Order: sequence, then structure tokens, then C-alpha cells
Amino acid sequence: MWDTQEGGRTKKRRRAAFEKFWLHHAGVTDKYMKCMMEKLDLRNVRPGRKLGQPVFGADGILLFPPGRVLTQEDLNSLAGNGVTTISLFPAARTESVRPAPAAVLFPTGVGSGSDARPPFFYTLSENASNFGVPVIDEGNVEKISDYTAERFRLLDAGDPLVMQLFNIAVERQIKVYHDKPSRIPAWPEHSDLTPGAERPRDVSMQKIMATSHRMGTLPTIFHRLVGMINNPIVNSEELSKVIAVDPALTAKLLKLVNSPFFGLPYKIDSISRAVLIVGTKQLVMLSMGATLIAAFKGLPVSLVNMQSYWSHSISCGAACRLLCAGAGVQNAEGFFVSGLLHDIARLLIYTQLPDHARYIVTEAARRNVTVHDMELETLGYAHEDLGAELLRSWNCPTELVQRVLMHHQILPPDCPAGDVILPTANMLSQALGYGSSGEVIIPPQPEGAWAKVGLDSEGLLRLCAELDNDVRELRTVFAPA
Repeated sequence: MWDTQEGGRTKKRRRAAFEKFWLHHAGVTDKYMKCMMEKLDLRNVRPGRKLGQPVFGADGILLFPPGRVLTQEDLNSLAGNGVTTISLFPAARTESVRPAPAAVLFPTGVGSGSDARPPFFYTLSENASNFGVPVIDEGNVEKISDYTAERFRLLDAGDPLVMQLFNIAVERQIKVYHDKPSRIPAWPEHSDLTPGAERPRDVSMQKIMATSHRMGTLPTIFHRLVGMINNPIVNSEELSKVIAVDPALTAKLLKLVNSPFFGLPYKIDSISRAVLIVGTKQLVMLSMGATLIAAFKGLPVSLVNMQSYWSHSISCGAACRLLCAGAGVQNAEGFFVSGLLHDIARLLIYTQLPDHARYIVTEAARRNVTVHDMELETLGYAHEDLGAELLRSWNCPTELVQRVLMHHQILPPDCPAGDVILPTANMLSQALGYGSSGEVIIPPQPEGAWAKVGLDSEGLLRLCAELDNDVRELRTVFAPA
């Protein structure tokens, strides 16, 4: 966090600014802080105590944020860094910390060994004032932080970029609460199913695929586009003619290529021109995505808000495209469509298996597990398996089918960068609050994903800002009315 090459005076100023900023955000005055904090010699501190103020090393680097529940390894690390005294919340305060998130965040127990995972605890970012993060009361900050920590509990709090993403997620929720005080986040509850209700009978994937046509009839133009994308030689003139038959699709594509999403310096006024600029296969993929969204916009789904569903899908597609640019992965538009369609099978489950879907969503919330895990338990397969089968039945490109199939799989550390694009985009989209397809708990990204997509701390901040702009533009183009 801190530049080790800067002068000592500058480091002290930055450290003081960080501490003051955190206190200001928490609504705690210096006088109050001095009264409530307990300053102890590090040798007298036992594991399980909660840090009251940030701890910095001799070089100005932040070692631990305030609120961290210290383990024996943490204490050893502090001693190794030359720290002799630390400020702690009083023991009574530590004991009053809500136990539910801790029980989840520390499955092996706090300080039980090297497998004990550090907690997620919100600390205001150094530049939060520049991001417009408002100051709200400490109690609601804690509620928002606890809620977000529950959502992040499958991710590694020891990863600096994950912690940075967690802080960004909390600050976004703070903004929402500040603008709409009634919108304090809370864990979902579904009262329409009694706890411990009997699991519905098994339904094979073949049976649900046999009824997939009920979800909606795909327009003829979609099948023509699929035929084109599977053709090794796509005629740009023929593509222009196919798209021109559908005025609504034509308008969407022209609006998209003329938006800041593409950032072209001049206006594109025809599909034939768009084909030349964007690329034939790229435009076919974008056309497929737009066509499918339009085809399923009227689905009668009660278990998930469709606006939220498409917001998640669109943001996931946008994140895929941005990650491709950072990772140097080609065919960004193909990945964009993968993001748009990665959860398409959840619509099939919600519409064709309403009893199963209600059981899955309700039991996931009641047991505090992922919807994905409940899909596997209830159906014997998950939405990515069904989604791949659905796309395959539509003759979609093999690479699109494979990306959807793999977006929840555990990937080997040496997998190519392209394999981690969609899983990382899905994680980012959920963490940043861009809607949901029904899942509340954020899925972890593959091992080594940050390095594969070329993201560091500054890059993550930049990506979040770019993603905000892209999602804003894409909602006007793709989101169903």
C-alpha cells in the first residue's frame, strides 16, 4: 500500500492521513478513540484480540487493518516486523463481536493452525473521499461489512486484491444505504417453504432439455447467425443482409458500436460499415447475444428479479471483455457473449422446474450455502452443465459451450489465461453488486487468476471504473425493456 521509496516525512503524513480518514469514516473522534482503545505490549497480547487501529511496519507498509482478529501467526509476524505495542478494542468489545460470520469464516477455528483463514473486515480506502464514499454511522457500517463478509466467505481474505475488492464492495453498499436508508442489506429469507421441506423428485437433464422449448422460441435469425458463426468463411455482405432483416437488432447493434463501449472516433451509420470495423465473427457473436436476450425478456420468473438477472449477465460480459484486453486474449466479443449467456440455464430451471428452483433457492439461504451447491444436491447437475447442453442443442460454437461448462470448475494452476476470464468476470460482477442470477455467495476465482489477467491494485481500481461505464452503456443497449 505504501511506497517504500518515499521520504520518512511523507510516509508519516500518509500514515496519519490513513488513520484520520478511517476514524472520520467510522464516526469516531480522537478523544473517544483514546478512551476506548487498550494499548498493550505485544508480549502480553493473546490470540483472539481485535485490533483497534491499523498497524504499520517500519517502512510504512500497512501490516494489518483495524478490526483484524489476531492469530498467533499474526502476533509472530508483528514481532518479526519490530512492532512492540498495539492498540486493541477492549476485551468486552471483542467478545461481543457477532459469532455467526466468524463461525463461517474460520471453519478450522481462529488460530488453530496454518489453515485458519483471516476475517474480512472493512477499512476505508485511502482515496475514498475521491470516490464519493459518504460517512454513515458505525453500526450500519458494521452491518454492511458483516453482510458483505458473508458473501465473500469463499474468497481468500489473505489475498490483497480480494481484500481491496471487499472494501470496494462495502463502500458501494454504503453509498446505496446513504442514498436509500431503507436498503440496508440482509441475508435473503424465503418464507414460502418450511425449513426442512422434502426435496423434490429427481429430474434428469434429458427430461428438462426435452421441455426447453417452453422457455421461449428462438427466432429464425438466431439459427441463421449460428450457421454463420460455425461456417469457417463468413461472408460480410450476407451477414449485413441477415441483420438488416431485423430492424430492432440493427438498431441495437448500431447503438452498441457507436457507444463508448467501443470508443470509435467516428459514427458508424450502417451494418456493413460495422462489419468492417468490428469484424464479421465478432458482430455475429454480438448479434447472437442480443437476439437471445430479446427472445427471453418476457419469461415469467418469480424467484429472481429479471432486471437483476440481466444486469448480472451484462456486467459479466462486459467484465470478460475488459479482462481479455488486460490478459492479451483474442476474441473479446466471443468472451463477452459467454458472459451474457453463462447463467442462461438458470432461467430454464426457474421456468421449467419451479418446485425444484424454490427448494434450491430457499434451502441455500436457510443452510447458508451456495445455490450452485444446492443445484448439485437437488438435481445431480448444476446450471453450467445444463447451460452447456442447452447451447450445444442450439448448435452454438464449441468454444462458447466450453466456456459456459467450465465457469465453475476447479482449474489447474497452469491453465491458459483464457480459461480464467469468465470465472473471474463472474466473481467480479457479483462482488461489485451488478445484479444476480439467484446466487448470493460469491464464487472464488481460479488459483493465480489475478496474475493471468494482469491485474494489480491500480488495475483493479481502473477496471472497476471502466466496468461502471461499460455497464451503464450496455444496459441501454441490451437490457430488455
